[in-house]
Amino acid sequence: MKVELWSDFSSRDCYLAFLRLGQALEQFGHQEKVQFEIRSSISILDGEKERSRHIMDSLRLLHFAQENGKQFEMARALFEVYAGHPAPNRGFLVEVLQKSGFDQAGMVQLLNSDAYMENMKQDESEANMLGIDSAPVIVINRKYAISGVRTVDIILQSLYQAWREETYVPALEKQA
Repeated sequence: MKVELWSDFSSRDCYLAFLRLGQALEQFGHQEKVQFEIRSSISILDGEKERSRHIMDSLRLLHFAQENGKQFEMARALFEVYAGHPAPNRGFLVEVLQKSGFDQAGMVQLLNSDAYMENMKQDESEANMLGIDSAPVIVINRKYAISGVRTVDIILQSLYQAWREETYVPALEKQA
């Protein structure tokens, strides 16, 4: 089962959605069967050019972390950075990420590159295809979308509904 959180790290609502989705996934009971991704698109961001640069840096870091199996940890660190500093400079961003266990030299090198631009363009294209133009949006199996900040119970109900549909085997097929 695939669960995507389309998000903006500088949004408090997105941070709350991230936390509630995390709680729902913990209660869900099938975490080992869930492919979880945090996605973003520049088109869902509003704001001035400087803010967009900060978000681009964050997206680059997020793609790096996903490639290295640490997307959830990176997302948590980025949300915490933006919760305390709505427009962190690169130095502050790298310092906080280092405290979260990420290599400082590697982060600086990454931020000074054009790495992951293709990944970001792909996210942009997918957001447009899915009609996502705001955040947060939780997408489950590319079938269900939960827009805005919702309770853990609502998210959990949606996870169970998608799980039932994905794992449903009619009684006649069970006997065969």
